[in-house]
Amino acid sequence: MTRAAATTSAPLLDDAEINALINAATAGTTAAPQVIRQGSRSGELSSRQLGAGTDAADLRSYYPGDDTRHIDWRASARSRTTMLRTWHADQRNPFVVLLDRGATMRFGSQRRLKVTQAVRAALTLLARQAHAGREVGALVLDHPAQWIPPAAGLQGLMRLIPTMVAAAPPDDDDTPNLWRNAVTELIQRLDEDAEVVLVSDFLTLGHSEEKLLLALGQRVHARAIQVTDPLEQQPDFSFPVTLSWGAQAADISGTDAPALATLAAAQTNHRRWLESSCRKAGIGFQQLSTTQDALATLP
Repeated sequence: MTRAAATTSAPLLDDAEINALINAATAGTTAAPQVIRQGSRSGELSSRQLGAGTDAADLRSYYPGDDTRHIDWRASARSRTTMLRTWHADQRNPFVVLLDRGATMRFGSQRRLKVTQAVRAALTLLARQAHAGREVGALVLDHPAQWIPPAAGLQGLMRLIPTMVAAAPPDDDDTPNLWRNAVTELIQRLDEDAEVVLVSDFLTLGHSEEKLLLALGQRVHARAIQVTDPLEQQPDFSFPVTLSWGAQAADISGTDAPALATLAAAQTNHRRWLESSCRKAGIGFQQLSTTQDALATLP
């Protein structure tokens, strides 16, 4: 994987860029809120999704990001752990983005960092769905990972933006089992009416997570957007650079043709494995370059 040395304490996107992306994503749309219900009449059947409805569903352990108003203090006292009372909600077909802000995303040879492009793509998709009335949420892979539960409309979108656009992630290695924990959390938190988009370079996703991808694809509607940099697609350095892959690092000279060929082959093999794994899991797959400016056409 490649890593940039650039550092910044400024947000990845400023207010003008955020507004421009939202306006572009929602331009020309007049969609009414999309509320998917089971049965022929509104409210005829309860949804299996858990939310802020009126019918009690079950007790479960509290997760950071859950609504503290739903904590069952008596049950918590009995079990000596914080317990949350869940409720059946109306079916709202929530839309969730897994946004990778890990160390490998802190790289960019042209235009912008991969993490910046990932945020731009995530914001575009979320704005479009929020404008259509869907609940939107996010699982942000950072240090540490942060779950932001789905909420409807513009208010739901606004809750996500500060965490998404925060200053560039640290350049130290990601926490162990980051992807395993993240995909497991999505499977546990979301019902099968949800839609999930994974936005990442996926360089720290490995064969050990392949079964989890399959489980995710069977659980929810999912697709993956791999953010790539031109220098990763066709390594061509005119000067020596330091590259890292997992826990390993190496200095590569721009004149070291065998090393560049090996790097290019590794990138190609990883992409092919990722495409194959997504296809087996029923997860849609596409690539997005850091140099692409217009994002309103993202599916």
